[in-house]
Amino acid sequence: MGKNHSMKEAILGLYLKERPKIISDLLGFEVHHTALEQKHGAYHVDVKAVDKKRRIPLLFELQVTPANKTYLNRVKKMITSTQEGVIVWIAHSFDEGILNELQLWLNEKQPMYTDFYAISLKDATMPILQQLNEKYKLKIYDNLHLLDSIEPILSIVLQSKRVPKSHCGHLNIEPTKLNYELDQDVKRGLLLHLRKAIPEFLNFHYDKKSNLYDKILNIGAGKYGVAYRCSATDRRGKAFVELYFDQCLTEEYEVFKLQQEQLREKIHPDLICDKRRIGVYFTPANTHEQTFEQITAIFRNMIKTFSPYFYGGKPIERTNLPEHREEVISHQLVFFEERDYETEDSYRIRLESLEERFSGNY
Repeated sequence: MGKNHSMKEAILGLYLKERPKIISDLLGFEVHHTALEQKHGAYHVDVKAVDKKRRIPLLFELQVTPANKTYLNRVKKMITSTQEGVIVWIAHSFDEGILNELQLWLNEKQPMYTDFYAISLKDATMPILQQLNEKYKLKIYDNLHLLDSIEPILSIVLQSKRVPKSHCGHLNIEPTKLNYELDQDVKRGLLLHLRKAIPEFLNFHYDKKSNLYDKILNIGAGKYGVAYRCSATDRRGKAFVELYFDQCLTEEYEVFKLQQEQLREKIHPDLICDKRRIGVYFTPANTHEQTFEQITAIFRNMIKTFSPYFYGGKPIERTNLPEHREEVISHQLVFFEERDYETEDSYRIRLESLEERFSGNY
């Protein structure tokens, strides 16, 4: 994400994901299965989708500032590392120098079986993206419609096609059917349920790293050092939703722990605080779908309760304050420090890096 707490590129990606017809109408073919922050080869792409008819991927690089050499070099690497597919670079604007350099490079280096589009954003998009960026994070999704007033929001400024009209790729275009005998499919089903039921929590819109033997879904909570963890059935046979605090945030956890009774009233009567975890643990229902519903109800209350601290700048204050003024000051903690929000993609990438380091692959 950008500096100064900017989520404008993430908001643009979410808007395009929720409205695939915009890209379909612009490019002239149907776009399906749009997903955010996907890994493609050695690179992470902002948005990934599928051309269902030609069975090839669409890879998007998003930039809400004028096109520059840094993004140009990134796009060149995307193009040369793609054996077949469509590369789309969306930027606020493209100057003549960038377009000329890009066209010359494409003439010499563009691989066969790749199409390329440079697309600009209409100027009126920028103030609305800024307006959405300044909103409370749980209010962004319900206000994406503000961008619908801009028509057209996108314009093609350069295109270069190399995929033959008769070409049919080898991409598996349909998501595999969920098999709840597999742990990764249980997690995928749970995530899809959460995404549909609580779309305003933007971190649900990002796919998670799959692990054959991990039953726990990890989701960024919005601030560095805190994360939601949930499972429809863990190795103990329990379902749960919990908020986990890193060791560096032990003091913040302890402050919340003092408010355990109030948290039970807001979230769930069976909520417990233990080992830097605030969670609800229960026996799974008869079906996965019923368990997903229970997890969703708890998750919704946790998001509503904790997001004002992680996104809204609400201070964490103890309810049983000491008598001395010096102690009072030391026990009034403000969680909203001068650090960028941790987006789901940055959280996921950080988590993947740690996993690779501990597995010896780093």
